[in-house]
Amino acid sequence: MPLMDIEETTISTKRDLYAPQAIFIFIFPALLGLLQIKYQGIAKSPFETHPKTMELAISSFFISCFSFYARLRISAGLLSSRGKKIYYCFVQSIMFIFALISVTSLLSFLVPVPVCLLLVS
Repeated sequence: MPLMDIEETTISTKRDLYAPQAIFIFIFPALLGLLQIKYQGIAKSPFETHPKTMELAISSFFISCFSFYARLRISAGLLSSRGKKIYYCFVQSIMFIFALISVTSLLSFLVPVPVCLLLVS
């Protein structure tokens, strides 16, 4: 196998590994910035007005980050091929679920309630 094919395979594997997480890495800080703008003139922060929702957003963000790290470790080849595939799919599912929970909980501060009901149903 020529050297060019190995490099292209490595680049495409890295791109596939980081592509889904790249969207989440952009959205989460953007939502935090929009929250800062929204609550700029208000005396109470979202942590004081909606503590459970903010705890959910931050804890699900950390779980998503830890599962991304676990996915990187699994893809590094620390497990056998059969176990690697099972755990990789499980960890990737956990990562996406908790990433969606964190983005949705932050988005609930920015979108009015009737629009949220339309998005859910």
